[in-house]
Amino acid sequence: MLLDLNNIAKVLELLMVLTWTPDIKERKDMMKRSKHVIVSQILDICKDGACKTKIVYQANLNFRTVNPYINLLVKNNLLTVKPGKNVMYETTERGIKLLDEFEQINTQLSES
Repeated sequence: MLLDLNNIAKVLELLMVLTWTPDIKERKDMMKRSKHVIVSQILDICKDGACKTKIVYQANLNFRTVNPYINLLVKNNLLTVKPGKNVMYETTERGIKLLDEFEQINTQLSES
């Protein structure tokens, strides 16, 4: 299924919202992956719920760099926080839609 221009515009708009400039300390710690790749990895990891440790290890981040991503995703209603003995993060319906759109865009770009 091809994305129409409205969906592409919505994804690009959300990507702009998800873009922030990390401070100098965070820049040193960030790997050379684009922010949307890291965001999509976190959303994928949290589909069935994940603690921060699982996110850190599976996304190959550290505890200091994962916090701004988690905060941003929660703020934009892409992740929910499940309080308990261990705090769990779960991808919302909105996050799953964004993840699907990322995958569609990546598929279309790789076919071109």
